[in-house]
Amino acid sequence: IEKNSKNLGIYSVASVVMSIIMTKFSYTELYWTIYIYKMSFALNLLGAEGSTIGKSIIAVHRYFVMRSRDFAEKNWTRTFIYRCLVLQFLLSLLLTTPVWPASYAYKNHLIKSLSSEHF
Repeated sequence: IEKNSKNLGIYSVASVVMSIIMTKFSYTELYWTIYIYKMSFALNLLGAEGSTIGKSIIAVHRYFVMRSRDFAEKNWTRTFIYRCLVLQFLLSLLLTTPVWPASYAYKNHLIKSLSSEHF
């Protein structure tokens, strides 16, 4: 499960960095910056979802460790852990898909967020 905790760090860092990129700059539909906004929003969501799913996998693993008599940490095989990591990534990617067709919410001709009507 050590690999999962390393992935959590990557997902969390990606979420924070993309959140900073989204909030510190102004975006309009007139320039190419619109692509940066949507990509940043999607990667921020991917990082947040991946981190949350990874934490739930770690919690389930801790439950099985505490339930065993000898508190064995390595009771999951490497193949099972890799499958959990792939499932974590694919679920995060699936939950990110509504971002791409979403439209924008504006304030003073600047993009402020994705529209809640289309998201």
